[in-house]
Order: sequence, then structure tokens, then C-alpha cells
Amino acid sequence: MSTRIGKKEKKSYRMALCGILTALSVVFLMLVPVLPIMLYCAPVLSGLCAAIAAEEFGVRYSLGVYTASSVLSLLLAADKEAVLVYVLLSGLYPVIRLTVNGERYKVFKKTAPRIAVKLLLINAGLFAYYFSAVYLFGIPKDSFGSVWVRWMFLIVGNVIMLLYDRAIGNALLVYKHKLRPLIVK
Repeated sequence: MSTRIGKKEKKSYRMALCGILTALSVVFLMLVPVLPIMLYCAPVLSGLCAAIAAEEFGVRYSLGVYTASSVLSLLLAADKEAVLVYVLLSGLYPVIRLTVNGERYKVFKKTAPRIAVKLLLINAGLFAYYFSAVYLFGIPKDSFGSVWVRWMFLIVGNVIMLLYDRAIGNALLVYKHKLRPLIVK
């Protein structure tokens, strides 16, 4: 006996999974004061939640997960630096990544323009992070070091975000082949 899933069931499944991914993202960001290593891991893990939503349902639902988790994290999380990294870098990047080189929304067919657009977005996020930290949160410019240290920060940030791009792809493969069959039955 075959049962078909109707439109209402599909929509409620999407909303439920996106709600779970949003809550999981917020929980990761709220764990930063409890586990100090989460300062670096939490934005990445929260970004993977947005990447899973992008993989499952597309850009619209992924933007919903990103927006809801960003607002809730800004309101609830104690460590605003981790939330800032998530909001400006690791949370929005998986959504944009889907449009740049995703299977459904492939904008650029060649690799060089894709990498150029990714680097442009990464650098925009890094500059936004720096100026937000200095002018919005009042972190002194001296805490970022000299001008040379800031340039090294920019270069290392680009390398880390390109590695993050690769890690998202690998994590989505693991999700598709190992975790998704356990969730969707």
C-alpha cells in the first residue's frame, strides 16, 4: 500500500526540519561560554545547519534558517563575537555557495569565476567583521595588531574560508549518504 505525501505534509516537514536546524544552530552558538573551544567551532557548525537546509530545500528555506538563527543568537547568545562570525561569514556563506556552484542554481560554469566570486564574498565578510568589531562593538584597533598583522589576518581568513568551502562540500556528502537516510524514511 503506497502512501503519498501531500503538499501540506511536505510543507510541514520542511518547516519542522528548518525549525530543528535553526534551534540546533542557536544551541551551538549558545555553547561558546560553556566550552571555550566552541568559539571557533560553533559558527562553523551553525553554518552547516544552514548548508543542510540549502541542500534539502533550496535558498529560500536556507535563508529562513540563517535569518532566524542569526536573530535568535543575537538576542540569546552570550558571546557576541561568535555570533558576529556566524552572521557575517560562516552562516551566510553556505547559502551563497549554493547559488555560486550548487547543482540546482549553478551560476558560473567555469571554476575561475566561481573562486573569484567566493573570494570577493569572503573578503566582504571579513571587512564587515573587522569594521563591526571595531566600530559597533568597540574593540580597539590595536587588539588586531599592526597593519601587517591585519593583512595576515585577511590572507589567513581567505585560506580558512576556502577550506570551509571544501569542508561544507564534504559534510554535505556525508549528510546525503549517511545521515539523510536515517532522517527521511
